[in-house]
Amino acid sequence: SADPGARSSIRIRGTSTLNGSVEPLIVIDGVPYTQELDDDFDFSTANEEDLGALLNIAPTDIESVEVLKDAAATAIWGTKGANGVLSITTKKGKTGKTTFNFSSKFTAKFEPNSIPMLNGSEYIAMVQEALWNSANYTGLNADTYLKYLYDTPEINYSPNWNYFNEYNVDTNWLDEVRQNAFTTDNTFSMSGGGEKATYRLSLGYLSEGGTTIGTGLKRFNSSLRVDYNFSDKLRFGADFYFTQSDKDDNWAPKDSNVRSEAFKKMPNKSPYYMDDNGNRSSQYFSYQTKDWEGEFKASNNSASHFNPVAMANESYKNTMSRDSRANFRIDYKILPYLTYSAYASLKMSTTTTDKFLPQVATGVAWTSEYANQSTAASSESLTLQTENKLIFNKNWKDKHNLIATAVFRTTQATSSSATSTSYGNASSGLADPITGSSVYSLGSGESEARSISGTGLINYTLLDRYVFHTSATMDANSAMGKSERLGIFPTVGISWNMQNEPFMKNTEDWLDEIKLRFSIGQSGNAPKGTAAYYGAYSSRGEYMDMSAIYPSRMQLNNLKWETSTEYNLGGDFSFFHGKLRLTFEWYNKYIKDLLQKEPKMPTTTGFSKNKWYNSGRMENKGWEARIDGVLYEKKDWRVSAYVNLSRNTNEITELPETMNPEPYTFKNGEYAIRIEEGRPFGSFYGYRYKGVYQNQEAT
Repeated sequence: SADPGARSSIRIRGTSTLNGSVEPLIVIDGVPYTQELDDDFDFSTANEEDLGALLNIAPTDIESVEVLKDAAATAIWGTKGANGVLSITTKKGKTGKTTFNFSSKFTAKFEPNSIPMLNGSEYIAMVQEALWNSANYTGLNADTYLKYLYDTPEINYSPNWNYFNEYNVDTNWLDEVRQNAFTTDNTFSMSGGGEKATYRLSLGYLSEGGTTIGTGLKRFNSSLRVDYNFSDKLRFGADFYFTQSDKDDNWAPKDSNVRSEAFKKMPNKSPYYMDDNGNRSSQYFSYQTKDWEGEFKASNNSASHFNPVAMANESYKNTMSRDSRANFRIDYKILPYLTYSAYASLKMSTTTTDKFLPQVATGVAWTSEYANQSTAASSESLTLQTENKLIFNKNWKDKHNLIATAVFRTTQATSSSATSTSYGNASSGLADPITGSSVYSLGSGESEARSISGTGLINYTLLDRYVFHTSATMDANSAMGKSERLGIFPTVGISWNMQNEPFMKNTEDWLDEIKLRFSIGQSGNAPKGTAAYYGAYSSRGEYMDMSAIYPSRMQLNNLKWETSTEYNLGGDFSFFHGKLRLTFEWYNKYIKDLLQKEPKMPTTTGFSKNKWYNSGRMENKGWEARIDGVLYEKKDWRVSAYVNLSRNTNEITELPETMNPEPYTFKNGEYAIRIEEGRPFGSFYGYRYKGVYQNQEAT
């Protein structure tokens, strides 16, 4: 996205759910990181800069990135790793004298030309032709068509109309709302330490301009990482993070979008009032009593198709967020082959959002809800995570190696929010909800979510050639139904290090590794939200002069985990001392008990719909291949390249009869999407193109 600070969405091996969580688990220095992600994130090509922006950390702080994909590899993270795991390790201090680093980067963003759009005269010709074709098709005579055209001055060049000058121009609306953008990114770090302790301090400041007028982001982030060795057996570590983001956005009515509206607007229409000489004035032109921009006959008070230039320049949405995290770690070697480790992580977040929609931006009547509309919102959250881990690692005569791991995790998250919106403020200079304005909406909420997880893993290696591993995870989540809260998910896998076989001895000069892998495992997915299974009451109207409440949602004691079973077959190959590496993966994932929303229900139950239920099946399969090669290497010079190839196919194999029909709604410039049995999730729905009629006889 070209918007500064736009959040991102990651997909590993496609989408395996209709309504559950689709994001992979992000782990930073061994601690799960919670983050809301939207839009599209090109995960396959993401580098340190992309990931740094995603996670609000300085890109220069990232040491390494590892992606865990199949069920066996993600088993240690339980159901949180059902969609894959992105494990990020940040840099830490090193023993030695203090070192300082400073980097500064300047970036300019220039948008290429967009898709060709009609100019004003071409657009009017197209609309007139469309009306004429419609009249012929419906059997209307020419007189009826001409009368309709005469009554529509927006498209008939009527010089006697009051707004003739405003509808007799060529406007490229996209050019009117976009701009060149510039970004500066500065980072500073210092690190060092002695025999006992090491530290690393990092500071960063980002100022990012947006390519849409009125958008921008300023972000400050800091981190401090300290490690202390009490002895050869006991180590302690602490990490502290603080991030503050100040983001400016456009704000449009009804969750619309300035750029989307720029594509809709009539190109023969002016953003500003015009004088008699055809020159622009400083007053925005927002006339819309009859609307030819996607929706017909829009009310003058609806602001359904606003002036995007006015909205970009005059309205605003400012979001200020502060994020603080503290992680504390301890590692203790009980015996040479037995280690205990634990961490506690506390995250506190606050967000305030101020939005203002002045009347001058919408051009609606002063009595409209979109005239001087103000919104003030705030939210805060607190998340506490703990982990206790016991690792047994022992070798016997260099023939047998056994690693057994037991992990127990807890998570507790609480949040609260409040918002108020008013309209009709006496002045555009009063941008906050104030006394004397009309109340549009008030709202508040609180939530709490808890989960516990226990995992046991065994990894056995024989002769450094044959590897067997198995695991079992028990997860419990407060969002699930009471009778289905606990889920058990096993995995098993084998691998063969063929290069260590005696018959491969003569290949040591050119062959480094041949490793074949196979695994099968299960995982679970929980519904979004913190109160998925709860019943609910709502208030509406009165009964016998008293406020009334009624049960609006059924309690779902049997709401259960969405379960996936994944098969994975892979191979790793390395040649010529690491100069050529190949990796191949094939996978097939079967998902059952799909989480569905709002099924059809008989009214005899007392409810018209339900929030969640389990039904349906999906299949997600594909393959991945990667080739890495060192093209040139000499002393301090190294040139390398890699190629990624992948294919993912998805199919919905079963859907319930109680599923509500697809509404097939779509927005400007988007295709209608339909969920249908036998087709992939997200399939486009519409007419198939067969060609263009070449003559009248063909029609």
